[in-house]
Amino acid sequence: MNSFSKIIAVADVLHAMTSERAYRKKQSPFKVLEMVFHDDFGKFDIAVVKTLLSASLIIPWEAGSN
Repeated sequence: MNSFSKIIAVADVLHAMTSERAYRKKQSPFKVLEMVFHDDFGKFDIAVVKTLLSASLIIPWEAGSN
């Protein structure tokens, strides 16, 4: 799997879990990051996850999303 696909895979899960759905409420971005970091969804590239995690500490989430 190429690097772009690995990034999209992590971003897709993050977006899906933090968005409101008709069948469930959105989850806290911090909870989802924790789940992704602990690889609760399958096999993610740890380098991509660590980069995403470090970027999320620098770039604040939208207000009211936690």
